[in-house]
Amino acid sequence: MRRAIPIVIILIVLGFLASIAVPSLLTARQRSRQKRSVADMRTIAMAWEARATDLKSYSVDSSGDRITVDDLERALAPTYLRKFPRRDGWRYEFELQSAPDSYVVRSLGSDGRSDGLPYIGATTSFSQDLVFANGVFTQYPEGA
Repeated sequence: MRRAIPIVIILIVLGFLASIAVPSLLTARQRSRQKRSVADMRTIAMAWEARATDLKSYSVDSSGDRITVDDLERALAPTYLRKFPRRDGWRYEFELQSAPDSYVVRSLGSDGRSDGLPYIGATTSFSQDLVFANGVFTQYPEGA
């Protein structure tokens, strides 16, 4: 019976430490995924802008303003971008829009669902969309 008390105390202490460490670890993982998404969105935008400088248009095809990742990858790789980042940090495909004079790259965030308009300013939630349009982030992680 005497040995059982120290083991119980050790288990309680370990449980307490885990309850502190696990949420911090999960937040760090989400922040890492968010930073990767932001970096990949900038990479796509830089390549798209370089192509638009050469062709005088952001349009990729004539099917409308929504384009697929495949369409943009064919337009940019390998000339403007060696490896096209198809998915964000949460493994959802980027959403893309183009017009002759504008473009949008959007990550759907950790929940993989569109939040809808308006996309203005900083967000503190990992589930919120990240939006890069026409050279600037219109919705971005707080502190970025």
